[in-house]
Amino acid sequence: EGGGAEGVEEGGELCPALQRLESHLEALDEQRAKQLGEESALAKKLARKKKAATSFSRASANRWGKGTGYGGSSAPSAGQGPAAEARRKATTTDDAWACGLHGMAREIEESDPDPNETRRLLEASQGLWAAVRALLLNDSMMDIGTRGEVYRPVLTFARVLSRERSLAPLLMLPLGPLC
Repeated sequence: EGGGAEGVEEGGELCPALQRLESHLEALDEQRAKQLGEESALAKKLARKKKAATSFSRASANRWGKGTGYGGSSAPSAGQGPAAEARRKATTTDDAWACGLHGMAREIEESDPDPNETRRLLEASQGLWAAVRALLLNDSMMDIGTRGEVYRPVLTFARVLSRERSLAPLLMLPLGPLC
């Protein structure tokens, strides 16, 4: 059998290495749930805006001062706020993915946990495979070049999985449309 010094202890609890691995997986799953919640909220917000735009009367659309610099608000441009927020969310997501993938690769490589139990944990994680799928299906080389701190842990994680006979088949799992 392939390695696996640590596994499930006598009390039915996971060994410390697998507990740490499980905590990394839970963090990725929470990140995925948070992303899905934000996407759902954004879809609802867009639907409300679309509904409001269709009910907007022509008379109010042609009000005086629109586009002339008069009668508008003196607030800063709305384009900076959402763009900055999107960059902040992307950075937070990248940090969570990089930290989780790096931590899992380190746990598997250094602690040599039970491969069968490790495989069970990895297969059950939606967040892990959603993160891997999102990163590996990216077709922008410019994006990959600027986000190297996220792609290195993905490739390290893949290398670690490929070295363990019982974990290597995980690399062949289909990365379905919704993962």
